[in-house]
Amino acid sequence: MSFEALPLTLQTLDHMRADLLVLTLFEDERPLRGLNGLVDWRWDGKLSRSIMAGEFSGKMGERLLMTTDRYLPMRRLAVFGMGLSKQFDQATLTHVWDTVWKTVRQLRPESLVMSLPGEVQAPRLLKKHGSNLTKKLKNEEGLNVFLIETSEPSINKRN
Repeated sequence: MSFEALPLTLQTLDHMRADLLVLTLFEDERPLRGLNGLVDWRWDGKLSRSIMAGEFSGKMGERLLMTTDRYLPMRRLAVFGMGLSKQFDQATLTHVWDTVWKTVRQLRPESLVMSLPGEVQAPRLLKKHGSNLTKKLKNEEGLNVFLIETSEPSINKRN
C-alpha cells in the first residue's frame, strides 16, 4: 500500500487518475464543502441534485455508489453518510472508517482518492487515535491511496 497527500484544489481533482473516489458527508453539511464541494462543482451539481432528490442525505450508515461519467477522472464514486456534524466523535469516526474500508475491500479498487472523514474535526481525532485506524490500511497490499488535505478548497485554479 502506498499513501500520497495532495492539496485540495480543482487542479488536483482534475489530474487525479484513480479507480475510486471516496467522499464522507454529514447530514447537515449544506452547502457542500471541502472535497465534497469540489466534486459537486466539477460534477455540475450532480451530488447536490442527488441530495435534493432524496437519493442521499448523509445519515449515519447511508452509502451511495455511482459512476462518474465524464465529469471526473475517477471511474466510481462512493459516498458515506456520517450523521449530524455536532454528534461527530471518536465512535462515529471509527464506525465510518470501518464502513468505508469494508466497502473498499468489496469494490477492490486499484487506487482511491479520499479526504479523511470529518473534514475539520477528523484530523484532531486522527492525531489522537489515528494509529488504530491506519492499521486497517496497511493490510491492503497493492492499493494506492491519495489523501486530499482537509482545508477549504481553492476553486479559482483551473488548467
